Amino acid sequence: MDQVSSYILDKIVVALVVCGGYFLASYVREKGKNLATKEDIDNITKVTEAIKAEISSDMWVKQRRRELKLEAVNTMNRLLATFLVAELNRPRRASKWEAHAHEELALGPGGVSRAMAEEAVEKWAEYETIRTQFTINWVALRGMVSVLFSKDANDSFSELDKYLEGELDKRPEAVPEFLQTRNKVLKMFLDEACA
Repeated sequence: MDQVSSYILDKIVVALVVCGGYFLASYVREKGKNLATKEDIDNITKVTEAIKAEISSDMWVKQRRRELKLEAVNTMNRLLATFLVAELNRPRRASKWEAHAHEELALGPGGVSRAMAEEAVEKWAEYETIRTQFTINWVALRGMVSVLFSKDANDSFSELDKYLEGELDKRPEAVPEFLQTRNKVLKMFLDEACA
């Protein structure tokens, strides 16, 4: 019986090892699937987060670009208003009065007094300061606009140039034309900024 017991015991051990191996293989296979699924989920999560970050970044860039465009339109409107006020209040006879002030002449009745000439020189200097500051800011604005806006919007600047280069001084009656052109150009820029 010793042999029979040993044989049965061997068969039982083999059956247990086979069943245990089958169970262990099934267990390891299921753990492998779970691990692979977890890794897949981690990869999907990383890709999703990267896409979210890129979309968020793109949205931030678009929003910031829109803000800069609106800021440029606001600056353009403010500068054009400053220009128009300066032109409408421009001293018209300053150069004549300036000559009198420099020669330190005081003319008699009906002429220009020295105080009037000095006041005219001050007003002219004030106008020149405003014009110089306007020109500096206008050039900076044009650079900003050339980067932010379309070619059509940039080309519309040339419609304003004739007024900015002395048309209002030559023809004061051109103010309504200037205002219409200004409104048209500002609308074009504003429409593009809000698109």
